[in-house]
Amino acid sequence: MPEIRTVDVHDDKALTAWYDALRAGATAQRRAPLLQPYSAMAGTFRSPGPAKRRIPVAALDGGDTVGAMLVDFPLMENLTSAEVEINVPPELRGRGVGGALWQWGVEYTDGEGRPVVHVEIHVPDGQSPMEWPGARFALRRGFVSVNVEDHLVLPLPAVAPAALSPEPEKALPGRYELVRWAGVCPDDQLDALAAMRTVMSQDVPSGEAAHETVRWDAERLRVNEERMARSYLSLVCLVRTTAGEPAGYTQILLAHDDGENAIQDDTFVARSHRGQRLSALLKAANLEQLERHRGGRRLLHTWTSELNPAMQKVNAGFGFRAVEQTHIYQRDGSAGTAQQR
Repeated sequence: MPEIRTVDVHDDKALTAWYDALRAGATAQRRAPLLQPYSAMAGTFRSPGPAKRRIPVAALDGGDTVGAMLVDFPLMENLTSAEVEINVPPELRGRGVGGALWQWGVEYTDGEGRPVVHVEIHVPDGQSPMEWPGARFALRRGFVSVNVEDHLVLPLPAVAPAALSPEPEKALPGRYELVRWAGVCPDDQLDALAAMRTVMSQDVPSGEAAHETVRWDAERLRVNEERMARSYLSLVCLVRTTAGEPAGYTQILLAHDDGENAIQDDTFVARSHRGQRLSALLKAANLEQLERHRGGRRLLHTWTSELNPAMQKVNAGFGFRAVEQTHIYQRDGSAGTAQQR
């Protein structure tokens, strides 16, 4: 059996070997996989923030890294939960490496008082979870799928539907205005963006996954933005009423060390402002901003819940197409057994 141990995050050789195993397992047989670049991931280990503790764990055989696990502990909400990712390169599977990592992981998370464990499993479009090795691995260990999102991809460069371009601001209803920026949030928009992110956390479809509202304020947002800026360029469009009330926002992230991919992160409109095409207008405005900053990036990725048909329709109108389904699998060990639906 392999030896399981945490990785010294300041040992670049060991951390690189760990990341290479993680990447090999995470990207195998997937059409458009997206993985955080090494530099960004290493930064989260070496300079941890206040919201999350991250632990890289390696499976070693004769000094070689044969498997990788990433354990995340939220530190401000969801204090009984952990997020775990296990990856084994395809040519090394079937030797008990993943099982050994999981056994270490469950003992570790239980010892930290984190009985609720979440894992993300990416199942290629057109396949069922039972056809996919990662999903079968999770199901055999007592996990159940509690939320499903489509992983959607849009080839770049992209243009908005004709009705929304070339100047999305002109299509806004009269009582709204658009604010946009690249980089960290301007000081005068911090409160508005923090309010939007809190409401989104309350309102975003999460299926049956255990989930506490993430409460944002200006200070927390500023710390997050400054940390994010070390590894990503953030492009944001915010829509508000002419009276100053925030109504919705969207964000795209460009990793400094990934020249191929862009990430369409949040898009959210408050309930009282829905039904006026604000989501589509926000996306159209941010696509214009993306074109000024995208360099040679060829793909824009986003994730949309199966429980959100309105956003599914908006994304389809822009030309996004599903490449896989991202399942959130959950195991609740607090009663000694897996959670049952």
